[in-house]
Amino acid sequence: LCAKKQFAGDADIMLTCGDAETLPFKNSSFDMVVSTSTYQWLSPLGAPFAEVWRVLKPGGRFCFALFGEKTLYELRDSYSSAITLLHKCNADRTHQFASCSDVVSALKSASFVKIDVFDELEVENYPDVYSLIRAVNGIGAGSAARTIATGLAGRSVMLKMMDIYRERYGMKEVVPATYQVVYGTGTKAVAEPLRG
Repeated sequence: LCAKKQFAGDADIMLTCGDAETLPFKNSSFDMVVSTSTYQWLSPLGAPFAEVWRVLKPGGRFCFALFGEKTLYELRDSYSSAITLLHKCNADRTHQFASCSDVVSALKSASFVKIDVFDELEVENYPDVYSLIRAVNGIGAGSAARTIATGLAGRSVMLKMMDIYRERYGMKEVVPATYQVVYGTGTKAVAEPLRG
């Protein structure tokens, strides 16, 4: 909504929402597609990236940021360990984020060129594990936290997971949570002229 207000009246910019796996636009419609924090929820990435390639004009750029495989690794590890300890199985139902190499492969399979992918790790500190889970659920991200909090784990697994998290990753009065942000760009190649 803020972006719509900021760019209101600018005929060169169109802000819209659509299904990333079947974009509601004609082929070769855009000079640029920009996305943040969307594509990490889609798996595999090849088909959604191919949709972006389809709607870009030749020479068009795709710029994006998404969460990578190291995102919330502390939470996933603690949850998996709690399930294993209490139920003698490894029933990890948390979301598996893509690696940088997965992202590069998906861009290549979608026919992008001039690919650039890099990542940064960000660590946020929370007073306790429960505060972390509330924060992640509050922004609508993190199926890892949502899976744990919605009953797939049960109270005993939740409490054990919190203990394991504090023991393995807790620091003085805080627990850290790691977010891996993967940034990427790709270009739709301009067709070579036919030589005859």
